[in-house]
Amino acid sequence: MDVISTVAVVASVLFFAMQARSLAGQQRTANEVAGTQAHRELLAHYTAVSAVFIQFPDLYDLYFDGTTSMAGDDDVVPPSADDIVRLKVIADLHADYLSMAAQTSQRLASYATSTDEWSYYIRWCLAASSYLRSEIRDKVDLYPELALFIADYDASAGGDAAA
Repeated sequence: MDVISTVAVVASVLFFAMQARSLAGQQRTANEVAGTQAHRELLAHYTAVSAVFIQFPDLYDLYFDGTTSMAGDDDVVPPSADDIVRLKVIADLHADYLSMAAQTSQRLASYATSTDEWSYYIRWCLAASSYLRSEIRDKVDLYPELALFIADYDASAGGDAAA
């Protein structure tokens, strides 16, 4: 009777170990699928931002370096009301994209190796676009993962929190 009990316990432990191994493999597969889906969504967001710049190429300089000249020379031409709306829409799309990138790199193991690169890119975008900074400040509750980047930017010499 003791031998049968021992065999049953050993068989149960082996079965449990096989189940645990199988579950770990399924979890890895699920994480890879989630990473692939997140990558697709990041590309879709990036495409949406890029599409606006392709449609309205003059907005690129306005969005990224704060230039107020649409003519490309010394003549200062302020952006039209329509362009300002477009710039705000770009900022909204861009903030969504960067927020998703920050979340993905922080939460998915397959993106953990890219966290530093995404952080660098987010910091660069924030430094380059006052429209993006304004969008994130206006909707800080929607972009909590970007709030720390804004705080870092504001603490730097280039901060424009008062603006």
